[in-house]
Amino acid sequence: MSKGGIHLDEQGVWKRRGLRLANLFVTFVTIIVVAQLVMAMASKTPKGLGYGWVITAISIGLVAGITVYAGIRLLVEARQRVLAIMALSNLQRRKRNTALVIVGLLVGSAIITSSLVVGDSLDATLQAEYAESLDETDIVIDGTDVLGLPVWWNQTRAEEMVDTLYNESDIDAVSLGIEISIGMKSDVHRTVESSSALLAMDAQYQQQGAWNPFGGDGGLHYSEIKDGSAFLSQKGADKMHLVVGDSVEISWTEMSMSGRFNRETTNLTIQAIVPTKASGYEGGGEVTLYTTLSQAQEIFDHHGEVNRITISAKGGVLDAQDAEKRVMPIINATLDEAIVGVDAGLEITTVPEDYSIGVQRISGEGLLSGDEVTSLRENITSTSSGAMVAELLMSPIMLISHEGENLSGLISAEITSIDSDAVADWYATPAGLSVQKRDTSQWFSWVPDEGDSKSILSVQSVADGAALSLYAEGVRLSVLDEDEPSRDITMPEGSGELVDLAVSDGNVGYALRVSEDSVELLFGDAYREGAIVWDSATLNLASFSEDIEDGALAIDGDELYLRLEGAFNSSTCVIAVEEINSEFNSCNWEIDPPSSRSIATHGGLAWDTYGQDLQLTSSRIEGNSTSAHDLGLPTGDVLFVTPTSVMVEGAGLYFWNGTGFSLTDVQLANGSDNRTAWSDGVRTISSSPYGSIIAEENLTMGRLPYQISLDGFSNLPLVVIALSGGIGIPEPQPGEVYLTSWSAEGLVLAPPKNLSLIGLMPAARGIFTPMVLNYSYAVPQLPAPPGQPGLDDMSLAVVNISDAQELLSREDSVRSMVMVSGLALVAPGAFSTMETNLTLWADETANAEGMGFQVVAIKTQIREQTADSGANFSMLFLIFGTFVIFAGILLVMNLFVMLADERKSEMGMLRALGMQRGELRSMFVMEGTLVGLISSAVGSVAGIGVAKLLMYGLDKILATTFDGAIVFAWEWHSVLSGFSMGFLVTFLTLFATSVYISRLNVVAAMRDIPTRIKGSLPWWTILISLFLFGSALGCAALAFMIGDADSGSRMAWWLTAGFLFLFGMVPPLFFIFSKTLPDSITIFGSRTSRTVLTPRLTMTVLGLAMFGWGMWDDPARGDWEQGDFSFIILGTFLVGAGVLLLTSLAPMIATSLARTGSFVSKRLASVLPTALAYPLATPFRTAMTMGMFSLVVFAVVVLSGYSALVGNWLGDLGEDARGEWEIVAFGELDLGDNSSQWELGEVEPSDFDGIATMNTATVHVFRDGVEDIENNSAYTQIRGFDKNFSNLGGLPLDSWSPNLGNNAEEVWLAIFENETLAIIDYSMAVESYQGEQGVIFEGMGLNIGDEIVVQDPLNPAINQTFFIGAVIAEESGWFASGVSVAKPIANERFEATPSSIWFSLPPGSTLDEQEEVASELQYELVEEGATVFAIEVVFKDIQSFIFAMFGLLQAFLALGLAVGIAGLGVITIRNVSERSHQTGILRALGFQRSMVVAGYLAELTWVSLLGILNGAVVGIGFHYQLYVKFLKDEGAEFVLPWGQITIIILGAYLLTVLATAWPVRKAASIHPAEALRDIE
Repeated sequence: MSKGGIHLDEQGVWKRRGLRLANLFVTFVTIIVVAQLVMAMASKTPKGLGYGWVITAISIGLVAGITVYAGIRLLVEARQRVLAIMALSNLQRRKRNTALVIVGLLVGSAIITSSLVVGDSLDATLQAEYAESLDETDIVIDGTDVLGLPVWWNQTRAEEMVDTLYNESDIDAVSLGIEISIGMKSDVHRTVESSSALLAMDAQYQQQGAWNPFGGDGGLHYSEIKDGSAFLSQKGADKMHLVVGDSVEISWTEMSMSGRFNRETTNLTIQAIVPTKASGYEGGGEVTLYTTLSQAQEIFDHHGEVNRITISAKGGVLDAQDAEKRVMPIINATLDEAIVGVDAGLEITTVPEDYSIGVQRISGEGLLSGDEVTSLRENITSTSSGAMVAELLMSPIMLISHEGENLSGLISAEITSIDSDAVADWYATPAGLSVQKRDTSQWFSWVPDEGDSKSILSVQSVADGAALSLYAEGVRLSVLDEDEPSRDITMPEGSGELVDLAVSDGNVGYALRVSEDSVELLFGDAYREGAIVWDSATLNLASFSEDIEDGALAIDGDELYLRLEGAFNSSTCVIAVEEINSEFNSCNWEIDPPSSRSIATHGGLAWDTYGQDLQLTSSRIEGNSTSAHDLGLPTGDVLFVTPTSVMVEGAGLYFWNGTGFSLTDVQLANGSDNRTAWSDGVRTISSSPYGSIIAEENLTMGRLPYQISLDGFSNLPLVVIALSGGIGIPEPQPGEVYLTSWSAEGLVLAPPKNLSLIGLMPAARGIFTPMVLNYSYAVPQLPAPPGQPGLDDMSLAVVNISDAQELLSREDSVRSMVMVSGLALVAPGAFSTMETNLTLWADETANAEGMGFQVVAIKTQIREQTADSGANFSMLFLIFGTFVIFAGILLVMNLFVMLADERKSEMGMLRALGMQRGELRSMFVMEGTLVGLISSAVGSVAGIGVAKLLMYGLDKILATTFDGAIVFAWEWHSVLSGFSMGFLVTFLTLFATSVYISRLNVVAAMRDIPTRIKGSLPWWTILISLFLFGSALGCAALAFMIGDADSGSRMAWWLTAGFLFLFGMVPPLFFIFSKTLPDSITIFGSRTSRTVLTPRLTMTVLGLAMFGWGMWDDPARGDWEQGDFSFIILGTFLVGAGVLLLTSLAPMIATSLARTGSFVSKRLASVLPTALAYPLATPFRTAMTMGMFSLVVFAVVVLSGYSALVGNWLGDLGEDARGEWEIVAFGELDLGDNSSQWELGEVEPSDFDGIATMNTATVHVFRDGVEDIENNSAYTQIRGFDKNFSNLGGLPLDSWSPNLGNNAEEVWLAIFENETLAIIDYSMAVESYQGEQGVIFEGMGLNIGDEIVVQDPLNPAINQTFFIGAVIAEESGWFASGVSVAKPIANERFEATPSSIWFSLPPGSTLDEQEEVASELQYELVEEGATVFAIEVVFKDIQSFIFAMFGLLQAFLALGLAVGIAGLGVITIRNVSERSHQTGILRALGFQRSMVVAGYLAELTWVSLLGILNGAVVGIGFHYQLYVKFLKDEGAEFVLPWGQITIIILGAYLLTVLATAWPVRKAASIHPAEALRDIE
């Protein structure tokens, strides 16, 4: 029938298509709208719109879309309403089946919800730690300087800012105070806490606004704290066992005027114990003291200063984010406005008499930025256009050289003694020893680390490249040979200080130690290989009537002359060298003439020195005075006498030629200061006011110090200056350099000369390219900038401004100072106006950044820092929970397929009556949708309960290991995510199952005819194969386009591509086998048709290929990391591969079992084939059941194995990492070198097997000769270890040079004895390594034998080349990162300071004993700022935490195992009901009840045990691959908990048998007659 040329049927088709398109559009709009609404609501929650809410929104949108789509179809399509009624009727008629399906489906939602709620609980736990203590504190203003000390601010200005902020409507309260890190110690309870805090807030402000008292309403206030008292946090009281009234000692770090760190102490009385709540401090949950602001200012000597400001934004404890966001810009602006110039280090200095003003920054880098300079210049010009503006830039210099000679390197300009040999020039200075090698011109220095004085009193060369240096506390042998270490001479213990040193021609050294009432003569070898030990002789002073104040030694042939000086007299005695021994004590003392000043050695003879004469000491003692004037020395004041020269004023430099005095060929250079000199007649080195001068026949050049001291405390590097704008100083052209007056005099170079300069800042970055400048002029004395010393005192030279910037390694136009002067400031009021304007400019320019303050939204910051913790925890549960979800999916599919088989006749009838496949599918989808909504809702709620049980267990497990309680909490997005994602998983599962069910054959379904295997695949499988190939190609492309090799996403895409490709190969393989295999094949005596064999062989090949792809480490993914999703994908597909192999090989295994049973028992021969016939006849359902068990058991086995492996590795790690050292104390612990005299409380030094010390300094390290040093270097620590450390084997080594020894102890000893060798930590040896929070850092890729340069980053002139001899084991690098060298070289070259003490207990000490000793040491060393811990205890705590996590996960996975077992019980119930007729026939044929039970048990064993074993075997293999991938290279031993795995296998099987006992027993009790009636 038609109307208007269009068939009515066609009209209906077009109408239906239009309605469906409209439905799809509405569905799409619904998804978007619902998702947007959810995200909009989430953005208003306290935590805002996070990643979790986005996923939730999309999931809920999809659920809403599916619901709307189904609802519209019900409204507009009558047939859909009929199908809906039928679906509802089916569910109501089969209540038990419906309930079973709901139980199976809710697993997914429960797993997802519980995993997310676990994360919520962890977030809540972390939040509770800070939210409870911070209370209303939302924003904190504080800061630290480059040394890590707090930044202090003027209290008055801080109060002005606080009062201003109180006027803001979005601020509820503001306060200020002091927060500082302290150590705490209780002598009464002998308890200690090294990492504590003291908080002191203003009492008045704390009682204004929203601030709460301690503990909330009704609590104590700061105003109630009494002088000398403090409140203590509850946790502090618990940890230290303190009660009210106890006294506690606190200690803290301060910096002295000299730049040294000191520990100060005081005592406070505990007035009250206060709860954590409302303490207003982010660390309030820890050990914290609270006191008044005034008392804290008094204690820390910061009167009128604060270092902390706290702000409460409008709102409650956790809902002030909106107000916080609004107020943050206001706070920053208000803070910048409140900070004035002096706060930010901007200093205005004036010289009114010169009408000059200077502006400079005295904090940070000490530089004004280019923008600041421009702004300042504009301000000056606008104030006084006629004022002269000069800009000064100072660039620190590492060294200056000329024609390869390094001219700067002395440690001090003041020189007390000089010596020289064929290798080096040696300088004794009050600041230490300086040495310059003559061939390379390289400088070295050494500073005594004992006593308060760093002065070297004298230096004497004892061999080429070796010299003895005398200092108050000892004698140092310095050796420049790289194969021989420098070392201290071992001296006998004694009182007093060393005052003089002499060395005989026989290579014997003598030193004199003097105190008020004793004198010792120390003697021994001056130089030999190995350790040098000197002996001593105490002199008899009975003849002396006054205290000895000083002394001197002189060598004269084989005699030693010894002079002792009192306040008014001095006496000398002569001692034959061969008579000196430890028993020697008497001497014939001769009183010296009053006019004799001292005794000295010159030319191998002893001389008495007088003002204008020298006399031979030997002749004077013999009674015959011999004057040097009689021996050729001219008259005049004798300015100095050294072993090589005598300086006579007005006459010159003379030396003893063996018979008389002669004038040296090379005299002192002009500019020498006549204090001391050395000369060999050809080369003369003399002291000068600025260092030293070396004069040779054709060349004279000075040597300058590399640093200067202007205030007597701090040392500053040499600087060159550049000026622009002119203040009477000439400006060099680019490429030129003008020396200042003092440096020109000190260097003694006549222009023109080429000088090479290396800037300190480029050198600190590893750039040593010198700038060659032409020295053409010496400027006269430079004027002093306003408020500064003269430029002459500070500056080496004047250069062009562009050259200064290059030497500073800065591209922007920075300046050190801007100066303004000129006649324009002379006018009345002009100077004060300029000063006022510049002060205002500084105040306006100053900001928080320049001062070092930061405005931190503390709650938001902590929330963000801990946000990933809960998410990572949730992900861990989701990873393993995914396998349980997949098991649940298989259970649901199995149930639906089973129910579909049960309803085949009914469905066949419906199809015969006209129901289309799509309608049949729709009916099943409707049933599934309704069931899915119910099950997902129930599952999400059940997930909350599961998570609560897990958190309860975690709280109990961690209660004994970690402080704090686990807080259980859940958020709506977790529940909604569990519901929506669980529903989507359910819907997709049921939809796929419905598609499979709807394709049944109508006739076969009505007659209940089993489905027969076809010999070929339908045509559409080709399309599926092409789709899978395309998907595989797409995944492979995505692996490289968006996949990340480090996070594991690339591996996930790549694995997926491979598995999809293998699945795509199924149709081609099936086709090939179906065409190439013969019609029938006999395998193991059993004949099999091609139709049966083809799918089995295809599954076998597919399973093997999947195993191969999963386990093969192909070249493409060799360096890729595993990740969360790759772990899930690989594990799932490998388990699937095992199931495929089992399914394909099942008939052969069953046949073999049947044959075996026939030999064992006839009854067994009857039962086995019958029992295995059903699972073999339903391979799809059997495979799903096996897969269900395999997935869960796989996850449990992998988790158990990895838990044991990691736990064992951590246990070994703790033991391996520490070597022979059980306890380590970190801190600036300078307790002295003699550990036997240390006061360690109740622990004696003799209680330890060994005590070692380690000193550290920050250094810059790079490979020698490497290009682009800046990007191929590292800033790390150099660690100097002592011999005790090496005697106990140091720390475990990863690798070493075989030439150094056969074990770690030999290697450490070899490196200690060779100062050219070093040990590096593991991170420096690899190309990259993983740091904190999984961040990948670049290593240096260093190898054994590589040459590295180690330099002081603040003074690159101090550097040393080392050869790498060994690499520390990776785990040990946690305690000794950086470069480890012998302690003497670390101290001598880099001024390393004490940083750690290592303690070794006797063998067999328990962890409790180690912890007890560590606690006692912590108690004694807390005042030194030490942190002490037992190494292995720390690792055990980490191990306990990991075991707790893995145990929790295992309990979590037990849920999945329970679901699988329950599912098998459900399936067994359905099987019994479905096969009651068959059971009756078996009973009628003679099967006894026991045989029926045995048959069902054999079937259950076949299905469950094979699945369990498959999961276990694949899990073990996967566990081994994880070991190889992650832990084998770390040195971990492969561990497999066989006992635990056996329990898992047997336990799962026994539980399965128990779960199915009732339906099996029911099946066995069926009477044959009843079963044969086939009554439904």
